[in-house]
Amino acid sequence: MGGHKAIASVQSTVQLHNPHASNRTGLNQEDIAMHSHEAPAKKLISMSTLGRNGRFGNQVFQYAFLRIYAEKYGLNLQTPDWIGQVLFGHSEPEPAVAHKQVKEAEHDFLGSLREPMADAPHDIDLWGYFLFHTSHYRPYKSLFTSLFRPVPDIKTELENSLGKLRREYGTLIGMHLRRGDFGYGNYFIPPNKWYKKWLSELWERELNPVLFIASDEPVKVIRDFRKYNPVTAEDIGAHMERAEFYPDFFILSQCDALAISNSTFSFSAAMLNGSGRLFARPNCIEKRLTSFDPWNSDPLLECSNPDIALRVGQKIEILKGRLFNRMSKLEAGLTQRWNTKHTV
Repeated sequence: MGGHKAIASVQSTVQLHNPHASNRTGLNQEDIAMHSHEAPAKKLISMSTLGRNGRFGNQVFQYAFLRIYAEKYGLNLQTPDWIGQVLFGHSEPEPAVAHKQVKEAEHDFLGSLREPMADAPHDIDLWGYFLFHTSHYRPYKSLFTSLFRPVPDIKTELENSLGKLRREYGTLIGMHLRRGDFGYGNYFIPPNKWYKKWLSELWERELNPVLFIASDEPVKVIRDFRKYNPVTAEDIGAHMERAEFYPDFFILSQCDALAISNSTFSFSAAMLNGSGRLFARPNCIEKRLTSFDPWNSDPLLECSNPDIALRVGQKIEILKGRLFNRMSKLEAGLTQRWNTKHTV
């Protein structure tokens, strides 16, 4: 409506000053040049590596930062295809032009969250993880959490599965025990006994509790908690072919009490958990699970405990040894095949 009124206004003005103007449009070439002013193209920001630089927990922080930054500085956002479009209905256009890549360390992007910056970069392609202390994201909590609400069909299906637990039990206690790709650097694997101790103290205080376990290797961890009859997403029929990890993530975000790994996957689920009343994480200094506030914590903790660091180092050496043995066997097999082929 506003656009049609503006055109009509320009047309009437032109006709007053130019009685020979075309009756069809009211505009000739001189009038078009004099009265039309194209708005400058809106500045933009993109992240061409979204969905490929880190797993889902990292993508939560990457996309959240992109949206906050774009809205704070009035930028259009462009992203490639990523799983958030399926899960949350996001639909930004793909990057049309290759812009200069700017890495997280090359600018004070944390400062850009704290206060407006006149020189905030734009027309760039961001690269980074943006795992800032979450107190810096807290002013944007409403926006942050709104970005990761599942689309209605997915939400309904998962809530129906979760309802099976809610109807039968009282307190929903969740644990994320990440194992498969952990065991080095800050990605330490805390022993199950830390979780068992935390759980035993909590279990007795809760009314008709149920234990939900999310893990990339459930067979390896569930047996340590069998006395609590734990359930998994598969047990309650929560399944998604295109995003097998998401039922775990969604249920973790709905737990009443949650113990996470030193992982952005379960940490971000804790951030999105609006009803949880207790959150715990492994603390390698105190050698136990300790409480934390998802909106006032570091997403990942550094492991400075020498005992755990030693075990991590030992595991790396074991893996190196296994890799060396496999390579040696492969080399020997190739040599034998070559010799057989060339001696016939």
